[in-house]
Parts: sequence; C-alpha cells; structure tokens
Amino acid sequence: MMKRIIQIDEKLVRSNLINLKQLIFEVTEKCNLNCKYCGLSRQLYKTYNDRNKRDLSFEKAKLIIDYLLNLWKDNQVSDTTSRFALSFYGGEPLINMPLIKKIIDCIEQ
Repeated sequence: MMKRIIQIDEKLVRSNLINLKQLIFEVTEKCNLNCKYCGLSRQLYKTYNDRNKRDLSFEKAKLIIDYLLNLWKDNQVSDTTSRFALSFYGGEPLINMPLIKKIIDCIEQ
C-alpha cells in the first residue's frame, strides 16, 4: 500500500483555519504533572515537559481571536449554524478562571 504524502503549505493551513471547528486555549502552565490520568504525567514519562508556571495573556488570546474573525470575514464565512467548540486547557485551567471569563466575553461580543 502506497502512503499518501500531504504537503503542508500556506494554502492548507489557511484552509484549515477558515474551516476551524475547535479553538483551544492553554490558559495556564500551573501544573505539577502529578495526575495519574495526565498524558504528560511524571508517572508515565521519565522525561517530561517542565511547566514554567506561566499564564496566557489576554492580549495574546485577543490577537488569535481577532485574527480568526478577520480571516473568516475576509473569506465570507457566514455559516453560523455549524458547531464551533471553544475549549480551555492547561495544567489546571480553572486556576485562571478570570482569563477564561474574559475570553468568553470577548467572543460573545
């Protein structure tokens, strides 16, 4: 069986962003990587991704939101009936609930 090679280029990335169905914000890195169910858990991996205890800034989240809104507007994406998932991720995302609320407020406007 021959494998199909997909070339990742600007056109493909742009198309995927125009047709985006889910946006995930990693709102915090405040995590000790100790949960048994975590895919990055220290219990599962001897080498693990150290967390730097940083939070995503609202300014960076807003840049992403504005970029996507402008991209959709420029490409006349007007299908408002399609489902779109907004998700929040990060060590313990609810630690940064003020940012989550601010992002939701921004998107709802």
